[in-house]
Amino acid sequence: VRPPFPGADLPRVLTVSDLHDAETIKKLMATGKIGKAAVIGAGAIGLEITEALTDLWGVTTTLIEMEDQVLPTLLGKCIARVAAKELEKHGVSLLLETKVMAIAEDGDTGRLTVHTSRTIFDVDIVVLAAGVRPNTELAREAGLALGMSGAISVDRRLRTSDPDIYAGGDCIEVRNLVSGENTPMALGSLANRQGRIIATNISGGQSHFKGTVGTFCLKLFDFAISKAGLTYRQARETGFDPVYAVVSQVDHAHFYPSSEMLYIALVADRKSRKILGIEAAGKNGDAVKARVDTVAVLLRHGLDVDEVCSLETGYAPPFASAMDVINNAGNALDNILAGSNRPIDAADFLYEFARKNTRVLDIRGEKEAEPYKEKYGARWLNIPQNQLRRRISEIPADEPLFLLCDTGPRSYEAQVFLTSQGLTNTRNIQGGLAMIKVTEPEFVS
Repeated sequence: VRPPFPGADLPRVLTVSDLHDAETIKKLMATGKIGKAAVIGAGAIGLEITEALTDLWGVTTTLIEMEDQVLPTLLGKCIARVAAKELEKHGVSLLLETKVMAIAEDGDTGRLTVHTSRTIFDVDIVVLAAGVRPNTELAREAGLALGMSGAISVDRRLRTSDPDIYAGGDCIEVRNLVSGENTPMALGSLANRQGRIIATNISGGQSHFKGTVGTFCLKLFDFAISKAGLTYRQARETGFDPVYAVVSQVDHAHFYPSSEMLYIALVADRKSRKILGIEAAGKNGDAVKARVDTVAVLLRHGLDVDEVCSLETGYAPPFASAMDVINNAGNALDNILAGSNRPIDAADFLYEFARKNTRVLDIRGEKEAEPYKEKYGARWLNIPQNQLRRRISEIPADEPLFLLCDTGPRSYEAQVFLTSQGLTNTRNIQGGLAMIKVTEPEFVS
């Protein structure tokens, strides 16, 4: 899609809608004359192009997105912040909530000036990655029925409104098995499966495509990102009453040398307790994808929170913890639904802590908390968890407190104890210090 702003059709304003576009970009990179680039659109294609420009070709890249987060149709805000920080960590200049107003070309040098709602800057090329539309012109001219989105309408055998014509891939609408809505789902994995179903049916067989939960994964520099089902916003827009939990936990046994932190967001419907979606990020891509795939295969069957809590997974220290991160995500969500865990996202905590005179109750050990006490002074109260009972008189009863531990479970236990003592004005920071570190490292430096 070429957005309707002046300069969108200039020679060095490129799209990535097909192989030819990709070859054009590759040839430009090979000249060694491209030092700066702008990518418009922070969806999956935009992020992959940004990584290639930055990591493969060493191009200084600015990524521009109209929404207030990256991957706005694929991730909720918590895991999207992890992705955004990974981009910035690798030198990408990220402009969120920013519109491109125009692109101008210098007739002598060929360089481009990008005018946005926030700033103006010069680049050598611009890549448009703001989205694609299903190419259904041929289908429309043939009189085939199109869905509400403009994509081709098909049945479960992937037949169009003409029973002798089949369609699959990015140009069709498919049923979302979580929301029940029909929508395009531009995923190569689905297109491959649909191709086999079409071939089976054309050759006289009986094969059906029942729908999808939109399972997706992406490599982003040193991180892997994956998702299945609905985000919190999508769930709310569909008519659910969503609630979510965010957990941080190592993907292997904590004492195993290659363990890395995993960040998971789990979304459910408040009334039915039905799981609606899962998102994950971490450095071990196989571990990230495995957790999302585990939940994805069960989403179509109406998986609920209790089933996630007791979900059986294999255990050996090189591969997982005895209580897997998936189980703990379910446990955290169960506690939130029960009202015993009153959470706050790490980013929301950081916003409030920076703008209000609020305090943290850090229940980690004294040695761990010391740097934060030095940095934040009286706003950082440290009472180790094993001392809470005898030092409860030191905890102010008349002011709100943010509860903090390394990853969240111990601060939740502290919240339960404080509530039993009548101290209810507390919020448990979801994902603990690990989530704060991955979204705003400056807070702890």
